[in-house]
Amino acid sequence: MDFPLVVYYYLWVAPHLLLVPAVVLMFRRGLHKDFPIFFSYLIFEFVQFIVLFSLYIVYFEFLHYQVPPQTTIIADLIGRTGSIALHFGILQELFEWPVAHNPQLRGTTARMLKWVSGILIVVALLFIGSLYYHTVGHRLVPAYATLEALNLAQCGVIVFIFLWYQYLGLRMTPFVFGIVLGTGVTACSEPLIHAWSDSLAFKRTLLPNELGMVAFHLTVLIWLYYAYAQKKIMLSAGSLPTPRLREFAANSERIVRL
Repeated sequence: MDFPLVVYYYLWVAPHLLLVPAVVLMFRRGLHKDFPIFFSYLIFEFVQFIVLFSLYIVYFEFLHYQVPPQTTIIADLIGRTGSIALHFGILQELFEWPVAHNPQLRGTTARMLKWVSGILIVVALLFIGSLYYHTVGHRLVPAYATLEALNLAQCGVIVFIFLWYQYLGLRMTPFVFGIVLGTGVTACSEPLIHAWSDSLAFKRTLLPNELGMVAFHLTVLIWLYYAYAQKKIMLSAGSLPTPRLREFAANSERIVRL
């Protein structure tokens, strides 16, 4: 087995195996109760890896021929769609975290983020669509272009989350910061990697794909580190009634009355 293939296998397998200790740490420290969507995402990524890797091994190692392109595309699209959907769920979970103790405020923030996410998705679709419209002979199917736009929108949502915490005058707990940072590395690197991969459409190279694996590897290491560094007892936003948070609560109640 040549060295590039060893590196490829490592970048594919290693980060997914590291998801296991991250899941164990979250469960042992009770973090799965505070972040159920993120916990489910880690399990989803691991199960998806088992399915895809088993599919590859069965076809390539035992049957001795490549996985049919159509099967690869369908499996990849399903996996990417599920990951992106869970990413948006994770971001909503983090956005609602400062007011998780208050169902009314949680509903208000959820609606706010949905509007912001919707606007960002439309803008990203228009931007990506304009680029692909003027590209002749683009090799990516429209589904991949749509997923690329959704990843781009996630970058905007991540920035909005940082601004949201800054506005409320709250400091992110280490684990919340780790989730946001790791998700940002994965989501924001995807559009750049796809653009680079498209520019190399007629060159036989796996470098963009491997770079995506490196980005995910870094993401998992970030999550694992912050899961390990996170203290068992976490301060909720309810114990930090900042002036901005009280103002937001008062304005929300006023709107509800109206």
